[in-house]
Amino acid sequence: MKSIKTQTLYLLSLIIFPLISYEFLPIPFILALITLIIIRTKIHFSALLVHPIAIALVLYIRYKFGTIIVPETTISFLAVMCLARILGKNKSDYKINRLLGFLWAGCFILFRTDLFSVMSLVIFTLLTLKTLHYHDNEFISFRKLFKIENIKTKDLFIGLILVVVMFVFFPRIYNFLPGVKNAQVGTIGYSKTINNSNSGSVIPSSQVAFYAEIEKLPNDKLYWRGRVHNHTDGYNWRPAESKPNRGQVSFPVDNLITYKIKYEQSLDGDLVLLDTPVRIKQSNLGYYKKKEENIYKTYSKKKKAFIEAISSYEIQPAKSLMNTKEHYLQLPLLTTKALKPIIDFVKRGKDLKDKINLFAKYILDNEFSYTLSPKNVTTLKSFIENKEGFCTHYASLLGITLRKLGYPTRLVSGFQGGIYNEVAGHYRISSNDAHAWVEVHNGKNWSRIDPTSFISPLRIQNGGESFFTGAVNINQRKEFGAFTQMYYKGKQYIDFLNYRVSLFFDTYDRDRQRNFSESFKINRKVFIIIGLIIFIGILAWFYFATKTPGIKRNTIDKLFLRFEKKLSKKGLIIRSTDNLTSISNLIHESKLKNAHKYIEFLKQYEQIKYAGSKNIEILKDILKELR
Repeated sequence: MKSIKTQTLYLLSLIIFPLISYEFLPIPFILALITLIIIRTKIHFSALLVHPIAIALVLYIRYKFGTIIVPETTISFLAVMCLARILGKNKSDYKINRLLGFLWAGCFILFRTDLFSVMSLVIFTLLTLKTLHYHDNEFISFRKLFKIENIKTKDLFIGLILVVVMFVFFPRIYNFLPGVKNAQVGTIGYSKTINNSNSGSVIPSSQVAFYAEIEKLPNDKLYWRGRVHNHTDGYNWRPAESKPNRGQVSFPVDNLITYKIKYEQSLDGDLVLLDTPVRIKQSNLGYYKKKEENIYKTYSKKKKAFIEAISSYEIQPAKSLMNTKEHYLQLPLLTTKALKPIIDFVKRGKDLKDKINLFAKYILDNEFSYTLSPKNVTTLKSFIENKEGFCTHYASLLGITLRKLGYPTRLVSGFQGGIYNEVAGHYRISSNDAHAWVEVHNGKNWSRIDPTSFISPLRIQNGGESFFTGAVNINQRKEFGAFTQMYYKGKQYIDFLNYRVSLFFDTYDRDRQRNFSESFKINRKVFIIIGLIIFIGILAWFYFATKTPGIKRNTIDKLFLRFEKKLSKKGLIIRSTDNLTSISNLIHESKLKNAHKYIEFLKQYEQIKYAGSKNIEILKDILKELR
C-alpha cells in the first residue's frame, strides 16, 4: 500500500498517546479508547451510540478513581469528551476536527514528559500540519509524508506558538502532575509493608523509581532509605500503628553529601533518601519528618516530587532508647520451633558483632540460597525448612533472631544500588533495586546489617538492576570492544537527554511560573489571563483566516460550493488543483448515479462563469434535481 486515507492516518496517529500513559491509567480504559479509534477508521458512530459509550467510560473513571479530583480523573474525563467528538460523524470543518487531536494528545502528554513522549508530540504536530489541507477522504502517499517542505510555514509557526503559550501560561496547580504507579503485583518493587506470607515468585521490573544527581559512590554506600518497619507478627513486618516516644536523636556531621532526587514513582508518599538523611534543603512538595525513625514523608501521594537533600555515610546515633526500647523488641507470644536451632547457634557469640557473624555462618553452612522464585515460603517455618528466598525473607529472619536475643531491631525497606550514568552524572534507580535490610541498636547507635550480603554478595556488589537483568555499567567493563563501548555510551546519552527533558518540564511548577511572571513585573493571575487572551486570539485568527475565502463568495460560487458538498457525500473529493475538465473525468470514472446531471451542472457553470451567461436559475434547478 503506497497511500492511505488522510482520516485513517490521523486516527491511527492518535493511538500512541493513550499507550504512553499505561503506567497511570487502567489498562482496560486504554484498550477501550484504542479499540474505539480503530473501529472509527472504518465506520461513523451515530449520536445514539456515542453518548452511551461516553457515559460508560465516565462511569468507569468514577469507579476506578472515585469522586476525588486528581489529574488521572480530570485528564481521563477530558480525553473521553475529545473521543466522543472524534467518534461522531464529521459535520463541521474537517480542519477543526483535525486540530482537536492536539487537545487529545495534550491530555496524555501531561502524564509523561520524557524524551519519547515529547518526540511523539512533535511528530504528531508535523503530521497534522502536513495533512491539514487534505480532506478526510483524500488519499496521501507515504512518500509525501516525509517531505517536510509540504508543510506550510504559517501552520508550523502557529502550532509552535500555541505549544509555547500553553506551556508557559497554563495555570500551574501545586502537585498537579501525577507520579508513576508503584510496581505492579508480582514484580519486584517498593512496598509499604513487608508481607512475606504473600510473597511468592516475583519477576524483575526495570521501571524507573527515581533519578539521583549525586557523585559516584561505592555500591555498599548506595542504600536508599524509605520506610521503617517496627511491628512484626513473627514473619511479616509493618510500620507501628502508634508512634513511639521520640528519643533523643543527633545527626552525623562527617562525610556529608548534597544531592538531588527526581522521583518517577510515588513510593506511597515516602521520600526515599540516601542513608543516612540529615535534612532536606528544598522540595516542591510539602513534607514532614518522623524523627524517631529518621524518615521523610510527603502529604501528597502519586505526585511527581523533586528534592534536594543532605545525607551522611554514617548511621545516625541515638543517644538513648530508654523510652522506646520495648517498641523495638516487640514479638508475638508464640514463634515457630524451627527458629530454635538458629537461636541456640547464634547466642553463643560473645557480642553483637560475633552473633551476626554466627548468623551468617549458619545460613551458609546450611546451604540457604537467594532466589526470586522460592518454593512455599508463606511462613517462617516453611522458609527455614526450604532454605530459599530473597531479601525480605532473610531480613525478617535476622530481625526476629536479634529480637529474640534482646537486641532492639527494626527492618528498613528502600532501594540498594543503581546504574550510574557518567555522561549525566546521575544514578538511575529502578524497581529492581528495591531492597530490605535490618537495623540493630548496639547500645550507642543504630547499625545497618544486610543479611543479603551474606547469602548473595553479588546482589549488593552489582545492585539489583545489574544483578537481575544483566544491565551493564560500561565504566566497569573495560574489556568491551570499541563498537560495544560506543553502543553503551550512546545509551547513556539517550538516558541523559530523557532525564533532562523530563526534568525541564516537570520542574516548571507554580513557583517557577510566578518567578517568570514577576521577572516582567506582572502578577501571576494577570500573567495567566494574558496567556489565555493570546491563546484565544491565535485560535480565532487562524479560524477566520482559513474561512476568509468563503466570506466574499458571490452567488455562482455559493452554488458551486453546494455542488462540491453533494459530490463529497458521494465520496468524490474536489481538490483545489482540479479544473472543470478533471472534475468531469472524475465523475465519468466513478460511474455515479445521475452522472449526466452533474456534468450538465459543470457545463452550465462554465457558461455562466466564463462565457457571460446570466441563467443562474438553471444551476439551481439542477441542484434541486440532485437532492
